[in-house]
Amino acid sequence: GGAAALDEAGRCGRIQPGFHADLITVDLKSPRLIPSGNLLHTLFECGEPGDVRDVLVGGKFLMRNREILALDEERILREARDYMEK
Repeated sequence: GGAAALDEAGRCGRIQPGFHADLITVDLKSPRLIPSGNLLHTLFECGEPGDVRDVLVGGKFLMRNREILALDEERILREARDYMEK
């Protein structure tokens, strides 16, 4: 009922053309993420932010292969360093 509550019924809940897509992919090669019988439990108990490889929002990549595409990361870091120096 979540889609209906957000007035999105018929536009989400499936991975197909015309539907909204917010997805992440997780790199499962880390030794701490070797499934112990239940992959979901393993992800929730052992997963870390650094395990996220790709982020798609509205069907558009914001991060791909751990490279941030939607922000000017260098500018943000430079501005943060400049601010800290002041």
